[in-house]
Amino acid sequence: MPTLHPAILLLPAVLLALPASGQSLPARPAIAGISHVALYTRAKPAMQRFLGTVLGFRQDPHLDWSYHINATQGIEVEPPPTPAPADRVAHVAFATPDCEAMHAYLSARGVAVEERVNGAGATHWFGFRDAAGNPFEFVQTAAFRDPPQDAVAQRLAEAGFVVTDAAAEAHLFGDVLGFRRLPAAKRPGLGRVAWQVSGSTDVVAYTVMAPGPRFAAQQAGAGNYYAFAVADLRAAHRRLRAEGWHGGVLHDPEGTRVVLLRRAASRERGAE
Repeated sequence: MPTLHPAILLLPAVLLALPASGQSLPARPAIAGISHVALYTRAKPAMQRFLGTVLGFRQDPHLDWSYHINATQGIEVEPPPTPAPADRVAHVAFATPDCEAMHAYLSARGVAVEERVNGAGATHWFGFRDAAGNPFEFVQTAAFRDPPQDAVAQRLAEAGFVVTDAAAEAHLFGDVLGFRRLPAAKRPGLGRVAWQVSGSTDVVAYTVMAPGPRFAAQQAGAGNYYAFAVADLRAAHRRLRAEGWHGGVLHDPEGTRVVLLRRAASRERGAE
């Protein structure tokens, strides 16, 4: 989906406003996992080859910036704004069956959201940001037709990013969105806080860092990543090697880390 309207940048990511006394909050609508990750790219042909040829995802027949992973998930690519940010992840999007209700719910909970829900027909979306300025979306859309059958991965299982305020993130993902925090023992050596997205096995994970040059460096380096679940990790490695991968950490053409998880519905680290 398109990036957030610039006006949202003027708003604090998570407000502390509460409803008036005696006013009840709307119920939280259902969340159906991660919908897509959007990536900034300065080299569109290289990213298209990586997503379509190397990973085997299906390019949308009408949208050359959208790639289908399965019937409900995808990867999107878009040019970076000017000046280009260090962060190459344009946004992470979650699926919901009712965007209007989710927009009303987040607004009532004090989350700074875009003014209105965008879109028409079967697809609707709106954007919001966390306390670190990381952009997110909620998306309501129909299932894709003809998802890929021979891709390296079967699911977009995880998205990772860097944040600045642990308490604000815990409030957003835990209290507001209802995600379940995963025990640190389930993710040895990662040094990240991980949340299981409600209504799915998908995971969002973040590293907490102070703002500054090191924060920006982590956004451009290992701090941001996206991960896929694969049914056969050895077969995935063979395919990647046939496409020129020589082992070690896998990166997309923009340098963002790409992780392959060993299990199709995993909350733990597989292999990189």
